[in-house]
Formats: sequence, C-alpha cells, structure tokens
Amino acid sequence: ILLAMGLVGSAQAVDLTHESLAGLHFGDPAALVKRHLGKPLRESKPIMGQATGEMESTLEYPHLEIGLGNGKVRFLLASSPSTYATSKHVHVGDKSSQAKASYGKLDQMDEKNYIELSMTEEKGRIVKIYLGAGPE
Repeated sequence: ILLAMGLVGSAQAVDLTHESLAGLHFGDPAALVKRHLGKPLRESKPIMGQATGEMESTLEYPHLEIGLGNGKVRFLLASSPSTYATSKHVHVGDKSSQAKASYGKLDQMDEKNYIELSMTEEKGRIVKIYLGAGPE
C-alpha cells in the first residue's frame, strides 16, 4: 500500500540472465566456451569447491578468466587490455561515463538469479569487467 501511494521508493529489479561478456553468458556450458573462444591458454583441474559443493575449475584466455562450476560458466572476468565487450558494447578501456550511460551504474545485481555485473574503474576508465555469481 505504501508503495502504491508513493511513500516508499521502489528498487528496479535487474535481470542479468541475458547479459553477456565475450559473447558468453552465466550458465553457458564449458563446451560452448571452447567452441566460441578456442583452446584456453590454461585450464585448471576440477576440484570440489567447499563453498559451493560444485566441481570448480578455471579457463584462462588472453585477458579473460572464466570460472566454471559443474562444467558451466559461473563467472567471466575481463581485464586490461581485453577487447571483449558486454552485451551493451562496453569494453575494458572505455570511459566509465560510457559504461554508466549504458548501464546506469557500474555495479548491477540480479538478486533473483544471483548474477552480478561489476565494472572496476581507474582514472575514469573501465579496467575490469566481471559477470558472474553474486553474493549469496
């Protein structure tokens, strides 16, 4: 009732299920990652994650780290001088004002699906982009 009367502010729900980085999405299978990006520079052996209970591993590509849980993308982390972009065409190296114009703010949280999009800014430029599991 208070929300309908305008007495309580409403937080806009963020849906990041369709957000991508390097053309990949949270939850994509590892096989798709390798088809899309090719053979990684390094691939860790899967180990049981204590916090998640999933078999966790990482794939490393030039300026892109991909965390896997049970063979599916759990996070993507692009760092400088990466050329990978988000679904709204924000790249590492872009002005932070461009990222804010595209997303409204540098950190987004999809609380329903526990997906986070976070862009790290230094000297007015984006230096890292993270898309993946948010805090649970």
